Amino acid sequence: MAISPVQSQSNLSQLQGTGSVSQNEKPAQLDNGKSVSTLNKNSSETKVAESILSRIKTSLSNANSSTFDGTTNILRKVITLLNPMTTAKNHGVEKANIGQTSKQSDIPMTNWMEHLAKDKSIDFGSRKITEISMPGSHDAATYTMKNSLLQKHSVTHTLDLKQQFDLGTRYFDIRVKTNPASENLRFFHGPAQSDKGVVNQEMDKFFSAVLERDEITVIKFQFNGKNAHDAFRAQILNDSIRDAIASPEDIETKSVSELMAEGKKIVIYTKDGDKPNELEQDYKSNSFGKWAKTRSEEKLKAEMDRVRSNIDETNSSKLKIIQTNQPAIVGSGSSRFDSVLSVDNKLSSRAVVNNFVDRSHNAIDAATTADPVEQILKSAQSLSNLDKLDQEIDFSDKTILETTREMTRGVISLDNIGADEEKNDLMLDIVALNRY
Repeated sequence: MAISPVQSQSNLSQLQGTGSVSQNEKPAQLDNGKSVSTLNKNSSETKVAESILSRIKTSLSNANSSTFDGTTNILRKVITLLNPMTTAKNHGVEKANIGQTSKQSDIPMTNWMEHLAKDKSIDFGSRKITEISMPGSHDAATYTMKNSLLQKHSVTHTLDLKQQFDLGTRYFDIRVKTNPASENLRFFHGPAQSDKGVVNQEMDKFFSAVLERDEITVIKFQFNGKNAHDAFRAQILNDSIRDAIASPEDIETKSVSELMAEGKKIVIYTKDGDKPNELEQDYKSNSFGKWAKTRSEEKLKAEMDRVRSNIDETNSSKLKIIQTNQPAIVGSGSSRFDSVLSVDNKLSSRAVVNNFVDRSHNAIDAATTADPVEQILKSAQSLSNLDKLDQEIDFSDKTILETTREMTRGVISLDNIGADEEKNDLMLDIVALNRY
Protein backbone atom coordinates (compact mmCIF):
# COMPACT_ATOMS: atom_id res chain seq x y z
CA MET A 1 0.00 0.00 0.00
CA ALA A 2 2.18 2.87 -1.23
CA ILE A 3 1.87 5.80 1.13
CA SER A 4 3.64 9.22 0.75
CA PRO A 5 3.25 12.69 2.31
CA VAL A 6 0.02 14.64 2.07
CA GLN A 7 0.50 17.28 -0.61
CA SER A 8 -2.62 19.41 -0.81
CA GLN A 9 -5.44 20.93 1.19
CA SER A 10 -8.03 18.97 -0.79
CA ASN A 11 -6.48 15.70 0.36
CA LEU A 12 -7.22 16.64 3.96
CA SER A 13 -10.93 17.22 3.43
CA GLN A 14 -11.45 13.51 3.91
CA LEU A 15 -10.47 13.75 7.56
CA GLN A 16 -13.19 14.45 10.09
CA GLY A 17 -13.23 16.92 12.97
CA THR A 18 -11.31 20.09 13.72
CA GLY A 19 -8.41 21.25 15.82
CA SER A 20 -4.72 21.74 15.22
CA VAL A 21 -1.78 19.48 15.92
CA SER A 22 0.34 20.48 18.88
CA GLN A 23 4.02 19.68 18.74
CA ASN A 24 4.01 19.39 22.54
CA GLU A 25 1.01 17.14 22.72
CA LYS A 26 1.13 14.61 25.55
CA PRO A 27 1.01 10.88 24.82
CA ALA A 28 -2.50 9.89 23.86
CA GLN A 29 -4.51 8.29 26.65
CA LEU A 30 -6.39 5.06 26.20
CA ASP A 31 -9.69 4.27 27.90
CA ASN A 32 -7.88 2.76 30.87
CA GLY A 33 -5.84 5.92 31.38
CA LYS A 34 -2.54 4.47 30.20
CA SER A 35 -0.58 6.20 27.50
CA VAL A 36 0.50 4.33 24.43
CA SER A 37 4.08 4.56 25.64
CA THR A 38 3.23 2.21 28.52
CA LEU A 39 1.62 -0.41 26.28
CA ASN A 40 3.70 -3.28 24.94
CA LYS A 41 6.84 -1.24 24.34
CA ASN A 42 8.46 -4.19 22.66
CA SER A 43 5.52 -4.83 20.38
CA SER A 44 6.38 -4.17 16.74
CA GLU A 45 2.68 -3.63 16.05
CA THR A 46 2.48 -0.89 18.67
CA LYS A 47 5.60 0.76 17.28
CA VAL A 48 4.03 0.77 13.84
CA ALA A 49 0.88 2.29 15.34
CA GLU A 50 2.93 5.05 16.94
CA SER A 51 4.75 5.63 13.67
CA ILE A 52 1.51 5.84 11.70
CA LEU A 53 0.02 8.41 14.04
CA SER A 54 3.26 10.40 14.16
CA ARG A 55 3.44 10.58 10.38
CA ILE A 56 -0.19 11.63 10.12
CA LYS A 57 0.47 14.44 12.61
CA THR A 58 3.65 15.53 10.85
CA SER A 59 2.05 15.55 7.42
CA LEU A 60 -0.91 17.57 8.61
CA SER A 61 1.31 19.97 10.51
CA ASN A 62 3.56 20.50 7.51
CA ALA A 63 0.51 21.24 5.41
CA ASN A 64 -0.48 23.98 7.93
CA SER A 65 -3.94 22.50 8.01
CA SER A 66 -6.45 21.68 10.70
CA THR A 67 -7.09 18.13 11.70
CA PHE A 68 -9.35 16.19 13.99
CA ASP A 69 -9.15 16.54 17.75
CA GLY A 70 -9.96 12.88 18.18
CA THR A 71 -6.37 11.72 18.48
CA THR A 72 -7.13 9.72 21.60
CA ASN A 73 -9.98 7.88 19.95
CA ILE A 74 -8.03 7.17 16.77
CA LEU A 75 -4.99 5.89 18.66
CA ARG A 76 -7.18 3.66 20.79
CA LYS A 77 -8.53 2.17 17.60
CA VAL A 78 -5.01 1.74 16.24
CA ILE A 79 -3.94 -0.23 19.31
CA THR A 80 -7.14 -2.26 19.28
CA LEU A 81 -6.79 -3.10 15.61
CA LEU A 82 -3.16 -4.08 15.91
CA ASN A 83 -3.64 -6.22 19.00
CA PRO A 84 -3.35 -9.82 17.82
CA MET A 85 -5.73 -10.92 20.60
CA THR A 86 -8.49 -8.66 19.26
CA THR A 87 -10.98 -10.25 16.90
CA ALA A 88 -12.69 -8.56 13.99
CA LYS A 89 -15.95 -8.62 15.90
CA ASN A 90 -14.40 -6.70 18.81
CA HIS A 91 -13.75 -3.68 16.62
CA GLY A 92 -17.06 -3.71 14.83
CA VAL A 93 -16.18 -5.54 11.63
CA GLU A 94 -18.37 -8.61 11.32
CA LYS A 95 -17.02 -11.71 9.62
CA ALA A 96 -17.51 -11.62 5.87
CA ASN A 97 -20.43 -9.22 5.93
CA ILE A 98 -20.79 -9.13 2.18
CA GLY A 99 -20.36 -12.88 1.98
CA GLN A 100 -23.36 -13.26 4.25
CA THR A 101 -25.27 -10.74 2.16
CA SER A 102 -24.43 -12.66 -0.97
CA LYS A 103 -25.86 -15.82 0.52
CA GLN A 104 -29.06 -14.01 1.39
CA SER A 105 -29.11 -12.61 -2.14
CA ASP A 106 -28.71 -16.16 -3.42
CA ILE A 107 -25.93 -15.63 -5.96
CA PRO A 108 -26.25 -18.57 -8.37
CA MET A 109 -22.86 -20.22 -8.43
CA THR A 110 -23.58 -21.87 -11.78
CA ASN A 111 -23.57 -18.46 -13.49
CA TRP A 112 -22.28 -16.00 -10.91
CA MET A 113 -20.36 -13.84 -13.40
CA GLU A 114 -23.43 -13.27 -15.53
CA HIS A 115 -25.46 -12.51 -12.40
CA LEU A 116 -22.98 -9.97 -11.03
CA ALA A 117 -22.47 -8.33 -14.43
CA LYS A 118 -26.21 -7.57 -14.53
CA ASP A 119 -26.23 -6.12 -11.00
CA LYS A 120 -26.54 -2.35 -11.47
CA SER A 121 -25.54 -1.64 -7.86
CA ILE A 122 -21.92 -2.68 -8.50
CA ASP A 123 -19.42 -2.13 -11.31
CA PHE A 124 -18.40 -5.76 -11.70
CA GLY A 125 -19.12 -5.85 -15.43
CA SER A 126 -16.81 -2.92 -16.15
CA ARG A 127 -13.78 -4.62 -14.61
CA LYS A 128 -11.24 -6.63 -16.58
CA ILE A 129 -10.96 -10.35 -15.98
CA THR A 130 -7.67 -9.77 -14.12
CA GLU A 131 -9.39 -7.33 -11.75
CA ILE A 132 -11.95 -9.69 -10.22
CA SER A 133 -11.84 -12.43 -7.59
CA MET A 134 -12.64 -16.03 -8.49
CA PRO A 135 -12.34 -19.52 -7.04
CA GLY A 136 -9.67 -21.59 -8.75
CA SER A 137 -8.97 -25.31 -8.96
CA HIS A 138 -5.41 -26.51 -8.32
CA ASP A 139 -4.42 -29.53 -10.45
CA ALA A 140 -8.04 -29.71 -11.55
CA ALA A 141 -7.92 -32.96 -13.56
CA THR A 142 -6.24 -35.27 -11.05
CA TYR A 143 -9.55 -37.05 -10.32
CA THR A 144 -8.73 -39.12 -13.45
CA MET A 145 -5.66 -40.74 -11.88
CA LYS A 146 -7.53 -43.69 -10.43
CA ASN A 147 -5.08 -46.41 -11.40
CA SER A 148 -1.88 -44.71 -10.36
CA LEU A 149 0.27 -46.06 -7.54
CA LEU A 150 0.79 -42.41 -6.62
CA GLN A 151 -2.94 -41.67 -6.51
CA LYS A 152 -2.98 -41.04 -2.76
CA HIS A 153 -0.42 -38.26 -3.09
CA SER A 154 -1.53 -36.88 -6.46
CA VAL A 155 -5.32 -36.60 -6.47
CA THR A 156 -6.37 -33.08 -5.44
CA HIS A 157 -10.03 -33.36 -6.53
CA THR A 158 -12.72 -36.04 -6.71
CA LEU A 159 -15.21 -34.08 -8.84
CA ASP A 160 -14.73 -33.78 -12.60
CA LEU A 161 -14.05 -30.54 -14.47
CA LYS A 162 -17.69 -29.93 -15.37
CA GLN A 163 -18.83 -30.49 -11.77
CA GLN A 164 -16.21 -28.06 -10.50
CA PHE A 165 -17.35 -25.54 -13.12
CA ASP A 166 -20.99 -25.95 -12.05
CA LEU A 167 -19.99 -25.20 -8.45
CA GLY A 168 -18.50 -21.84 -9.48
CA THR A 169 -14.85 -22.55 -10.30
CA ARG A 170 -13.68 -20.11 -12.98
CA TYR A 171 -9.94 -20.76 -12.98
CA PHE A 172 -8.59 -24.21 -13.82
CA ASP A 173 -5.01 -25.45 -13.51
CA ILE A 174 -4.90 -28.33 -16.04
CA ARG A 175 -1.73 -30.25 -16.84
CA VAL A 176 -1.41 -32.25 -20.06
CA LYS A 177 1.41 -34.44 -21.34
CA THR A 178 2.34 -36.94 -24.01
CA ASN A 179 4.71 -39.81 -23.48
CA PRO A 180 7.76 -40.13 -25.80
CA ALA A 181 6.90 -40.98 -29.42
CA SER A 182 3.17 -40.82 -28.68
CA GLU A 183 0.32 -38.48 -29.54
CA ASN A 184 -1.89 -39.82 -26.73
CA LEU A 185 -2.75 -36.99 -24.32
CA ARG A 186 -2.76 -37.65 -20.60
CA PHE A 187 -3.42 -35.50 -17.54
CA PHE A 188 -0.47 -35.50 -15.14
CA HIS A 189 0.59 -34.40 -11.69
CA GLY A 190 4.28 -34.98 -11.15
CA PRO A 191 5.00 -38.60 -12.15
CA ALA A 192 1.33 -39.65 -11.90
CA GLN A 193 -0.80 -39.63 -15.05
CA SER A 194 -4.24 -40.59 -16.35
CA ASP A 195 -5.02 -43.36 -18.83
CA LYS A 196 -4.92 -42.57 -22.54
CA GLY A 197 -8.17 -41.33 -24.06
CA VAL A 198 -9.28 -39.66 -20.84
CA VAL A 199 -8.12 -36.15 -21.80
CA ASN A 200 -10.16 -36.03 -25.01
CA GLN A 201 -13.29 -37.29 -23.27
CA GLU A 202 -13.06 -35.00 -20.23
CA MET A 203 -12.09 -31.87 -22.16
CA ASP A 204 -14.96 -32.38 -24.60
CA LYS A 205 -17.45 -32.59 -21.75
CA PHE A 206 -15.89 -29.60 -19.98
CA PHE A 207 -15.71 -27.29 -23.00
CA SER A 208 -19.29 -28.19 -23.98
CA ALA A 209 -20.45 -26.93 -20.57
CA VAL A 210 -18.34 -23.76 -20.84
CA LEU A 211 -19.70 -22.90 -24.30
CA GLU A 212 -23.30 -23.34 -23.16
CA ARG A 213 -23.04 -20.69 -20.46
CA ASP A 214 -22.46 -16.92 -20.50
CA GLU A 215 -19.48 -17.07 -18.16
CA ILE A 216 -15.75 -16.50 -18.62
CA THR A 217 -13.46 -19.40 -17.74
CA VAL A 218 -9.72 -18.91 -17.26
CA ILE A 219 -7.54 -21.97 -17.87
CA LYS A 220 -3.84 -22.45 -17.28
CA PHE A 221 -2.67 -25.33 -19.46
CA GLN A 222 0.69 -26.74 -18.43
CA PHE A 223 2.39 -29.10 -20.89
CA ASN A 224 5.46 -31.31 -20.71
CA GLY A 225 6.81 -29.90 -23.96
CA LYS A 226 6.04 -28.81 -27.52
CA ASN A 227 4.76 -32.21 -28.64
CA ALA A 228 2.01 -32.26 -25.99
CA HIS A 229 1.06 -28.67 -26.75
CA ASP A 230 0.79 -29.30 -30.49
CA ALA A 231 -1.24 -32.49 -29.96
CA PHE A 232 -3.59 -30.64 -27.62
CA ARG A 233 -4.19 -27.86 -30.13
CA ALA A 234 -4.87 -30.38 -32.89
CA GLN A 235 -7.07 -32.78 -30.95
CA ILE A 236 -8.99 -30.58 -28.50
CA LEU A 237 -9.33 -27.01 -29.81
CA ASN A 238 -12.04 -27.23 -32.47
CA ASP A 239 -13.44 -24.20 -34.32
CA SER A 240 -16.21 -23.54 -31.77
CA ILE A 241 -13.72 -23.44 -28.93
CA ARG A 242 -11.27 -21.26 -30.86
CA ASP A 243 -14.02 -18.75 -31.66
CA ALA A 244 -14.77 -18.43 -27.94
CA ILE A 245 -11.17 -17.77 -26.86
CA ALA A 246 -10.31 -14.19 -25.92
CA SER A 247 -7.05 -12.94 -27.40
CA PRO A 248 -4.32 -11.38 -25.24
CA GLU A 249 -5.38 -7.98 -26.60
CA ASP A 250 -9.00 -8.68 -25.61
CA ILE A 251 -7.93 -9.53 -22.07
CA GLU A 252 -5.86 -6.37 -21.76
CA THR A 253 -8.42 -3.93 -23.17
CA LYS A 254 -11.94 -5.32 -22.68
CA SER A 255 -14.17 -5.59 -19.65
CA VAL A 256 -15.98 -8.68 -18.41
CA SER A 257 -19.25 -7.43 -19.91
CA GLU A 258 -17.62 -6.69 -23.26
CA LEU A 259 -16.06 -10.15 -23.44
CA MET A 260 -19.39 -11.74 -22.57
CA ALA A 261 -21.22 -9.69 -25.21
CA GLU A 262 -18.74 -10.87 -27.85
CA GLY A 263 -19.02 -14.52 -26.81
CA LYS A 264 -15.42 -14.64 -25.59
CA LYS A 265 -15.87 -17.20 -22.84
CA ILE A 266 -12.41 -18.74 -22.58
CA VAL A 267 -9.07 -17.26 -21.50
CA ILE A 268 -5.98 -19.45 -21.95
CA TYR A 269 -2.61 -19.18 -20.28
CA THR A 270 0.12 -21.57 -21.47
CA LYS A 271 3.07 -22.94 -19.50
CA ASP A 272 5.97 -25.16 -20.60
CA GLY A 273 4.72 -25.90 -24.09
CA ASP A 274 5.26 -24.38 -27.50
CA LYS A 275 5.24 -20.60 -27.78
CA PRO A 276 1.72 -19.22 -27.27
CA ASN A 277 -0.13 -18.21 -30.42
CA GLU A 278 -2.61 -15.37 -30.95
CA LEU A 279 -5.17 -17.12 -28.72
CA GLU A 280 -2.91 -17.83 -25.76
CA GLN A 281 -0.91 -15.91 -23.19
CA ASP A 282 2.37 -16.98 -21.67
CA TYR A 283 1.60 -17.94 -18.09
CA LYS A 284 4.95 -17.02 -16.54
CA SER A 285 5.06 -13.47 -17.90
CA ASN A 286 1.36 -12.69 -17.45
CA SER A 287 0.64 -13.95 -13.94
CA PHE A 288 2.19 -13.76 -10.51
CA GLY A 289 1.90 -15.65 -7.26
CA LYS A 290 4.14 -18.24 -5.66
CA TRP A 291 3.35 -21.66 -4.24
CA ALA A 292 4.48 -21.71 -0.61
CA LYS A 293 5.24 -25.46 -0.87
CA THR A 294 4.95 -25.98 2.87
CA ARG A 295 2.92 -27.91 5.41
CA SER A 296 3.44 -25.11 7.93
CA GLU A 297 0.26 -23.09 8.41
CA GLU A 298 2.24 -20.00 9.43
CA LYS A 299 4.48 -20.13 6.36
CA LEU A 300 1.50 -20.71 4.09
CA LYS A 301 -0.35 -17.75 5.61
CA ALA A 302 2.71 -15.53 5.28
CA GLU A 303 3.19 -16.39 1.61
CA MET A 304 -0.50 -15.90 0.80
CA ASP A 305 -0.44 -12.52 2.53
CA ARG A 306 2.73 -11.55 0.67
CA VAL A 307 1.17 -12.26 -2.71
CA ARG A 308 -2.06 -10.52 -1.77
CA SER A 309 -0.34 -7.33 -0.63
CA ASN A 310 1.70 -7.09 -3.85
CA ILE A 311 0.32 -4.12 -5.78
CA ASP A 312 3.46 -3.31 -7.73
CA GLU A 313 2.59 -1.44 -10.91
CA THR A 314 4.46 -3.99 -13.02
CA ASN A 315 1.85 -6.55 -11.95
CA SER A 316 -1.23 -4.38 -12.48
CA SER A 317 -2.34 -6.18 -15.65
CA LYS A 318 -1.24 -9.65 -14.59
CA LEU A 319 -3.42 -12.40 -13.17
CA LYS A 320 -2.87 -12.71 -9.44
CA ILE A 321 -2.99 -16.28 -8.15
CA ILE A 322 -3.15 -17.06 -4.44
CA GLN A 323 -1.91 -20.63 -3.96
CA THR A 324 -3.58 -22.14 -0.90
CA ASN A 325 -2.67 -25.79 -1.40
CA GLN A 326 -0.45 -27.72 1.00
CA PRO A 327 1.41 -30.69 -0.49
CA ALA A 328 1.32 -34.23 0.81
CA ILE A 329 4.89 -35.33 0.13
CA VAL A 330 6.82 -32.80 2.21
CA GLY A 331 7.70 -32.63 5.87
CA SER A 332 9.03 -35.56 7.86
CA GLY A 333 7.93 -38.65 9.74
CA SER A 334 4.64 -40.42 9.18
CA SER A 335 2.87 -37.20 8.10
CA ARG A 336 5.20 -36.85 5.12
CA PHE A 337 3.02 -39.14 3.03
CA ASP A 338 -0.45 -37.91 3.94
CA SER A 339 -2.82 -37.79 0.99
CA VAL A 340 -3.53 -34.44 -0.62
CA LEU A 341 -7.22 -34.71 0.25
CA SER A 342 -6.58 -35.54 3.90
CA VAL A 343 -4.26 -32.54 4.21
CA ASP A 344 -7.01 -30.29 2.82
CA ASN A 345 -9.54 -31.73 5.28
CA LYS A 346 -7.43 -30.93 8.33
CA LEU A 347 -8.97 -28.18 10.43
CA SER A 348 -5.66 -26.32 10.67
CA SER A 349 -5.26 -26.24 6.88
CA ARG A 350 -8.82 -25.10 6.26
CA ALA A 351 -8.55 -22.45 8.96
CA VAL A 352 -5.68 -20.75 7.12
CA VAL A 353 -7.70 -20.39 3.91
CA ASN A 354 -10.99 -19.50 5.60
CA ASN A 355 -9.26 -16.85 7.70
CA PHE A 356 -7.52 -15.46 4.62
CA VAL A 357 -10.84 -14.92 2.83
CA ASP A 358 -12.48 -13.55 5.99
CA ARG A 359 -9.72 -10.96 6.37
CA SER A 360 -10.17 -9.95 2.75
CA HIS A 361 -13.86 -9.34 3.42
CA ASN A 362 -13.15 -7.43 6.62
CA ALA A 363 -10.59 -5.22 4.92
CA ILE A 364 -12.70 -4.35 1.92
CA ASP A 365 -15.76 -3.83 4.10
CA ALA A 366 -13.78 -1.46 6.28
CA ALA A 367 -12.47 0.39 3.23
CA THR A 368 -16.06 0.85 2.04
CA THR A 369 -17.68 1.96 5.26
CA ALA A 370 -15.07 3.57 7.54
CA ASP A 371 -13.65 7.07 7.63
CA PRO A 372 -10.31 7.59 5.82
CA VAL A 373 -7.99 7.06 8.79
CA GLU A 374 -9.81 3.94 9.91
CA GLN A 375 -9.76 2.68 6.34
CA ILE A 376 -5.97 2.75 6.33
CA LEU A 377 -5.64 1.03 9.67
CA LYS A 378 -8.27 -1.66 9.17
CA SER A 379 -7.14 -2.43 5.65
CA ALA A 380 -3.54 -2.70 6.75
CA GLN A 381 -4.30 -4.92 9.73
CA SER A 382 -6.64 -7.21 7.85
CA LEU A 383 -4.21 -7.66 4.98
CA SER A 384 -1.12 -8.14 7.16
CA ASN A 385 0.52 -5.26 5.36
CA LEU A 386 1.99 -3.39 8.31
CA ASP A 387 5.50 -3.24 6.87
CA LYS A 388 4.24 -1.17 3.94
CA LEU A 389 2.50 1.26 6.30
CA ASP A 390 5.72 2.25 8.00
CA GLN A 391 6.36 4.71 5.20
CA GLU A 392 5.03 8.15 4.37
CA ILE A 393 1.32 8.82 4.22
CA ASP A 394 -0.76 9.93 1.25
CA PHE A 395 -4.52 10.15 0.84
CA SER A 396 -4.37 11.31 -2.77
CA ASP A 397 -2.79 8.63 -4.98
CA LYS A 398 -5.54 6.02 -4.79
CA THR A 399 -8.56 5.71 -2.60
CA ILE A 400 -8.27 3.12 0.14
CA LEU A 401 -11.10 1.18 -1.50
CA GLU A 402 -9.21 1.06 -4.82
CA THR A 403 -6.06 -0.09 -3.06
CA THR A 404 -7.88 -2.74 -1.06
CA ARG A 405 -9.68 -3.97 -4.16
CA GLU A 406 -6.34 -4.27 -5.88
CA MET A 407 -4.99 -6.31 -3.01
CA THR A 408 -7.95 -8.66 -2.77
CA ARG A 409 -8.39 -9.32 -6.50
CA GLY A 410 -7.33 -12.50 -8.20
CA VAL A 411 -7.66 -16.26 -8.16
CA ILE A 412 -7.81 -18.15 -4.88
CA SER A 413 -6.68 -21.63 -5.88
CA LEU A 414 -8.27 -24.51 -3.96
CA ASP A 415 -8.06 -28.28 -3.58
CA ASN A 416 -10.99 -30.65 -3.01
CA ILE A 417 -13.73 -28.46 -4.49
CA GLY A 418 -17.21 -29.73 -3.70
CA ALA A 419 -15.98 -31.86 -0.80
CA ASP A 420 -18.59 -30.52 1.62
CA GLU A 421 -20.83 -27.55 2.42
CA GLU A 422 -18.01 -25.65 4.12
CA LYS A 423 -15.97 -25.71 0.93
CA ASN A 424 -19.03 -24.57 -1.04
CA ASP A 425 -19.50 -21.68 1.40
CA LEU A 426 -15.84 -20.74 0.93
CA MET A 427 -16.35 -20.64 -2.84
CA LEU A 428 -19.33 -18.34 -2.36
CA ASP A 429 -17.36 -16.06 -0.03
CA ILE A 430 -14.63 -15.73 -2.67
CA VAL A 431 -17.18 -14.81 -5.32
CA ALA A 432 -18.81 -12.33 -2.92
CA LEU A 433 -15.61 -10.26 -2.80
CA ASN A 434 -16.76 -8.93 -6.18
CA ARG A 435 -19.86 -7.29 -4.73
CA TYR A 436 -17.90 -4.14 -3.82
